[in-house]
Amino acid sequence: VMGPVSGLKWRGANLVMSSKRENEVFLYDLRTLHCVQVYRGHSKPVYSVDFDDSSRPRLYSGSRDKMIFCWDLLTGDLLRRMQGHS
Repeated sequence: VMGPVSGLKWRGANLVMSSKRENEVFLYDLRTLHCVQVYRGHSKPVYSVDFDDSSRPRLYSGSRDKMIFCWDLLTGDLLRRMQGHS
């Protein structure tokens, strides 16, 4: 990860998700030290990230664009956009 990190979240011992002051979220496999997925779609910097393992693996990202995105952790597909958070 180049540049300052604005959000960081661990998932178990092997995965870490990070966001930067850009519009992307990165998922890293700590066993290989490689980025395995990049989530793109926000129009402003991403400052908050979190995992949800309740039914199927998902992650959430919150941005200065006042949007929360719900992503499929495995495929990288954008599942839902929620507008209006502050």
